[in-house]
Amino acid sequence: SLNPAVIEGALPPPVAKQIDYAKDIHPILQANCGKCHGDGRAKGGFRMDTRELFMKGGDTGISVVSGDSAKSPVIHMVAGIDPKKVMPNKGRRLTPE
Repeated sequence: SLNPAVIEGALPPPVAKQIDYAKDIHPILQANCGKCHGDGRAKGGFRMDTRELFMKGGDTGISVVSGDSAKSPVIHMVAGIDPKKVMPNKGRRLTPE
């Protein structure tokens, strides 16, 4: 397990605006993660079709800590904190934006 200070130092800053899952998050996930985790596909037991499925997590446990992106495993994976657990594992990486 990585030190929380190391994790927070490696993450982009959280956004200051109110986030809407359907408008702000789902389009990014669909475009970048949907081939493995959307449209009924559940690689690693993880689906992102809806907010509820996204929040539930997959075979390795929860994906999101509500209200705390720095503690959310999905953010750690897309930020590439652990090079062995980077998502998406194929194709273009997500940017901090």
